[in-house]
Amino acid sequence: MNSALSLDLKRSGSEWLEEPWRAVAIGFLVEKHGRTGSRRTVETYGQTVGRFLAGIGHPSVATPLDVHRFVYHPDAFGAAPAPSTVTVRLAAISAFYDFARRMGAIDRNPAADIRRPMARRPAPRGLSAEEVSRLLSAIPDTRSGLLDRAMIVTAVLTGLRR
Repeated sequence: MNSALSLDLKRSGSEWLEEPWRAVAIGFLVEKHGRTGSRRTVETYGQTVGRFLAGIGHPSVATPLDVHRFVYHPDAFGAAPAPSTVTVRLAAISAFYDFARRMGAIDRNPAADIRRPMARRPAPRGLSAEEVSRLLSAIPDTRSGLLDRAMIVTAVLTGLRR
């Protein structure tokens, strides 16, 4: 096995796993690396799954409540995790158990029914008056330019973005 992947497994805290779960954990990280090609993703997923498994003991006893408790657990200061943190934690655990299910080590994925948080969409940012002025001044004073100016003014005044 690639030394980088074995290092990720050791960092994840999963070296204590018994067979066949150790093989499942290694296979999961190898497959994740092969699919994404990203060392960072493998490290993050390995560490996340390792922390989760260390908290529950044996992988086969995990329940949806265990998963929910882990992914939504507050930080050391008591603050709720950001939706992106919850999403990453849930993606890692769900992917691990999905891999384990496909390998025949478990019958169900305890993370399958956990709902992901709604992503916060940033508020759209409009153009400033100066930006609109600069945009309009760049339009040539031609017949097609007048049409372009009309479309841009309509878009700016009605809030169209596309």
